[in-house]
Amino acid sequence: QSKPRKSSTDRPRILFSPTRQISAHAARWETKGAPEVRTVLRGIERAGLARVEVVQNLSFEECQQRRAGADVVIDDVVTGSFHTTSLESLAMGKATIAFLDSRTQAVLAQLTGSNDLPIVNVHLAQLRQALEALCAEPQLVRDIGAFSADWMRSNYSADTMIEHYVNGYEQLLDSGCLQANRFQANQRAKQWLYRDLPDLVWSARKKALYRGALYEWLGRSTKGVRSHPTLKAIGRSLGSKSPQLH
Repeated sequence: QSKPRKSSTDRPRILFSPTRQISAHAARWETKGAPEVRTVLRGIERAGLARVEVVQNLSFEECQQRRAGADVVIDDVVTGSFHTTSLESLAMGKATIAFLDSRTQAVLAQLTGSNDLPIVNVHLAQLRQALEALCAEPQLVRDIGAFSADWMRSNYSADTMIEHYVNGYEQLLDSGCLQANRFQANQRAKQWLYRDLPDLVWSARKKALYRGALYEWLGRSTKGVRSHPTLKAIGRSLGSKSPQLH
């Protein structure tokens, strides 16, 4: 027996505002995985779990107005970094979803001096499960939003960030380069852990995703397959059409 749908007033509002329609693993950095995230959100909406809004090509002011009306905001759940979308959403007291790899977490900890982090740290592969859990607990969404706003006020104030910029420019003027204190000791180990390893993991996920999509393509009829976002990305990367079944 299917679960009854929640009324529209009970369902949280989810906002996603990608700039580009680039598949999750078609580019290392210039993507938020818009086609794949859209697929997840369609499933959430069809299940009656949330009200979903995907916005593009809006002015900053219009986007902020839409964000103000949301309960959950999705940023970048692919690359391991985050955008100003996360900072703006946290400051507005929204439950904010992004995937932060180990280097991004390390930089934020050093930048803010805080080991706490209110971002819902979820990769695209687990996005559906995280959204389902949040949709099931509206009060949890509000609690995370309150934690987010408190965290921004305590750890990401304008004065604190300006001080970091001033210190950085002073280093550039004095020595011509920025000196990352976290790399002063155990440099090679940290560079591999914080730089090379996340890139390696990203590449492995890309290969696994493409391999899975190819198996899926080979195991079903060609009807509708050519619209698969991952297969379209493969086709673009190969510079050719999808392979023919024999």
